[in-house]
Amino acid sequence: MTKQDYVPRPQLCEAVALGIPADRLEALQVHFEVYTSSDTREIILDMSAIGEEQMPELEEALGFDASVLGSGLVNLWAESPQPLQSYAVLYRDPEQSVLDPPTMFRCQAEDCDHAEEQCLFANLEADVIWIVHVNDDEMDDVEVIERALKMYYTADI
Repeated sequence: MTKQDYVPRPQLCEAVALGIPADRLEALQVHFEVYTSSDTREIILDMSAIGEEQMPELEEALGFDASVLGSGLVNLWAESPQPLQSYAVLYRDPEQSVLDPPTMFRCQAEDCDHAEEQCLFANLEADVIWIVHVNDDEMDDVEVIERALKMYYTADI
């Protein structure tokens, strides 16, 4: 994960509190002196105890600009990963025209962006045109593509 992959949204108060990916939390515990809650596994990081020479290492461990955390206490916990959900991604290959019906890519993803990312990874030159959250995992591919195409063709674009 790069620094651009994760952007914190700290609460505006005297002490900052935010969830970060579990691997980032573990990196902080390894490289910095933190206070760890024995029951919740949350950690408290005292930003006032971190010198300027440690800031690059802290930013590397966090994955974002640590200056947004201020100079006080920071309460951190591991984010829970989102459960995977079914998605249908409609796309066209570069050689297809706008009049050609799109192809469907079906996957399990955290959200629409993740579904699009999976489709583009599997079909490098795909032009993603529509993404549908499939609420019923029991639907077969024919039912899913019929529903997705109906939504695509009847959308108010």
